[in-house]
Amino acid sequence: DEAAVTTLHPVLATLAPAADKGWGRVGPSGAGHFTKMVHNGIEYGMMQAYAEGFALMQHKTDFALDLHQVAEIWRDGSVVRSWLLDLTADALAHNPTMAGIAPFVADSGEG
Repeated sequence: DEAAVTTLHPVLATLAPAADKGWGRVGPSGAGHFTKMVHNGIEYGMMQAYAEGFALMQHKTDFALDLHQVAEIWRDGSVVRSWLLDLTADALAHNPTMAGIAPFVADSGEG
Protein backbone atom coordinates (compact mmCIF):
# COMPACT_ATOMS: atom_id res chain seq x y z
CA ASP A 1 0.00 0.00 0.00
CA GLU A 2 1.62 3.20 -1.18
CA ALA A 3 -0.15 5.27 1.50
CA ALA A 4 1.27 3.06 4.26
CA VAL A 5 4.80 3.45 2.89
CA THR A 6 4.32 7.22 2.74
CA THR A 7 3.13 7.26 6.35
CA LEU A 8 5.99 5.03 7.51
CA HIS A 9 8.65 6.75 5.39
CA PRO A 10 10.38 8.49 8.35
CA VAL A 11 10.65 5.21 10.27
CA LEU A 12 11.83 3.22 7.25
CA ALA A 13 14.42 5.86 6.35
CA THR A 14 15.72 5.85 9.93
CA LEU A 15 16.08 2.07 10.03
CA ALA A 16 17.71 1.82 6.60
CA PRO A 17 21.49 1.86 6.02
CA ALA A 18 21.00 5.31 4.47
CA ALA A 19 17.87 7.44 4.16
CA ASP A 20 17.78 6.98 0.38
CA LYS A 21 19.50 3.58 0.01
CA GLY A 22 18.92 0.00 1.05
CA TRP A 23 15.14 0.14 1.05
CA GLY A 24 12.21 1.13 -1.09
CA ARG A 25 8.69 0.39 -2.22
CA VAL A 26 9.17 -1.91 -5.19
CA GLY A 27 5.58 -2.35 -6.29
CA PRO A 28 2.10 -3.34 -5.16
CA SER A 29 1.30 -5.42 -2.11
CA GLY A 30 3.35 -8.63 -2.18
CA ALA A 31 6.11 -7.28 -4.42
CA GLY A 32 8.41 -6.64 -1.48
CA HIS A 33 8.01 -10.18 -0.15
CA PHE A 34 8.62 -11.58 -3.62
CA THR A 35 11.82 -9.56 -4.14
CA LYS A 36 13.02 -10.52 -0.63
CA MET A 37 12.45 -14.19 -1.49
CA VAL A 38 14.57 -13.82 -4.63
CA HIS A 39 17.21 -11.94 -2.58
CA ASN A 40 17.35 -14.81 -0.08
CA GLY A 41 17.78 -17.35 -2.87
CA ILE A 42 20.71 -15.39 -4.29
CA GLU A 43 22.22 -14.95 -0.82
CA TYR A 44 21.95 -18.66 0.02
CA GLY A 45 23.45 -19.55 -3.36
CA MET A 46 26.38 -17.22 -2.71
CA MET A 47 26.93 -18.70 0.75
CA GLN A 48 26.88 -22.20 -0.72
CA ALA A 49 29.35 -21.20 -3.44
CA TYR A 50 31.75 -19.72 -0.86
CA ALA A 51 31.40 -22.82 1.33
CA GLU A 52 32.12 -25.19 -1.54
CA GLY A 53 35.01 -23.10 -2.83
CA PHE A 54 36.70 -22.83 0.55
CA ALA A 55 36.11 -26.55 1.20
CA LEU A 56 37.82 -27.37 -2.11
CA MET A 57 40.80 -25.21 -1.19
CA GLN A 58 40.94 -26.62 2.34
CA HIS A 59 41.04 -30.19 1.06
CA LYS A 60 43.73 -29.49 -1.56
CA THR A 61 46.34 -30.09 1.13
CA ASP A 62 49.36 -30.30 -1.18
CA PHE A 63 49.02 -26.54 -1.82
CA ALA A 64 48.85 -25.71 1.93
CA LEU A 65 46.65 -22.73 1.15
CA ASP A 66 46.16 -20.05 3.78
CA LEU A 67 42.41 -19.63 3.43
CA HIS A 68 42.34 -16.43 5.43
CA GLN A 69 44.96 -14.93 3.10
CA VAL A 70 42.94 -15.98 0.07
CA ALA A 71 39.78 -14.44 1.53
CA GLU A 72 41.62 -11.19 2.28
CA ILE A 73 42.98 -11.03 -1.28
CA TRP A 74 39.51 -11.62 -2.69
CA ARG A 75 38.03 -8.87 -0.48
CA ASP A 76 39.75 -6.19 -2.56
CA GLY A 77 39.52 -6.00 -6.31
CA SER A 78 37.82 -9.33 -6.92
CA VAL A 79 34.50 -9.92 -8.63
CA VAL A 80 33.49 -12.19 -5.71
CA ARG A 81 33.99 -9.54 -3.04
CA SER A 82 30.97 -8.99 -0.81
CA TRP A 83 29.82 -8.53 2.75
CA LEU A 84 29.47 -12.32 2.96
CA LEU A 85 33.13 -12.67 1.99
CA ASP A 86 34.02 -10.08 4.65
CA LEU A 87 32.27 -12.28 7.22
CA THR A 88 34.09 -15.35 5.88
CA ALA A 89 37.48 -13.62 6.12
CA ASP A 90 36.74 -12.52 9.68
CA ALA A 91 35.72 -16.07 10.63
CA LEU A 92 38.89 -17.51 9.06
CA ALA A 93 40.99 -15.00 11.01
CA HIS A 94 39.64 -16.55 14.21
CA ASN A 95 39.43 -20.16 13.02
CA PRO A 96 41.85 -20.72 10.10
CA THR A 97 41.22 -24.47 9.87
CA MET A 98 37.44 -24.15 10.17
CA ALA A 99 37.63 -26.65 13.03
CA GLY A 100 34.32 -27.49 14.62
CA ILE A 101 32.22 -26.02 11.81
CA ALA A 102 29.52 -28.41 10.67
CA PRO A 103 29.40 -29.18 6.94
CA PHE A 104 25.71 -28.22 6.82
CA VAL A 105 23.27 -25.65 8.15
CA ALA A 106 20.17 -26.90 9.88
CA ASP A 107 16.89 -25.81 8.31
CA SER A 108 15.47 -22.97 10.39
CA GLY A 109 12.33 -22.55 8.33
CA GLU A 110 13.08 -18.83 7.97
CA GLY A 111 14.08 -18.83 4.31
